[in-house]
Amino acid sequence: MAEKQETLIKEVLIPKEEYLSFDVLTSKPLDAYKKFYDIFAKMFQVKRSRVYVRDLRYDATDNSFFIRIEISDKIDETEFLTTRFTIEGILSGVIPKEGEKTNLNIKLRIRLTCEIKVKGEGFWFNVNRFMTYVYYKLFYEKVFEDRVKRMEEALEKAKSEFIRILS
Repeated sequence: MAEKQETLIKEVLIPKEEYLSFDVLTSKPLDAYKKFYDIFAKMFQVKRSRVYVRDLRYDATDNSFFIRIEISDKIDETEFLTTRFTIEGILSGVIPKEGEKTNLNIKLRIRLTCEIKVKGEGFWFNVNRFMTYVYYKLFYEKVFEDRVKRMEEALEKAKSEFIRILS
């Protein structure tokens, strides 16, 4: 009897521009950190447990800070296909003195990942792998690319929302 085989095909799509970067002149730069989850939770219906603070730095000598936040969640999940998105936000700037404004730099990036799992034995493993690849290319790749475009549009909306809240 042939041994069961399993393979994982991973497709990662990153939009054309790696980061959507913009500056906002604000007197409360840490409000961006507080509102980060609220802005993206509305757009993608993510739970707070899917938000991770990956890096948090503060320098007391010049009041500068750097915060890296990541939101990650699944979009689709079937027996052989899992798609997920990751939104990374980088907030950096200086906490201003009372009554002053400072430049806050915000960078946003989105990444979509599609994992295709193929299982089988011997000859049927190769048939499954081929059929799964055909399914992805004929049916799902276009859906996947459309989702990337919608996510890019959502990043533009998030940019507008950050500017509105912080200005």
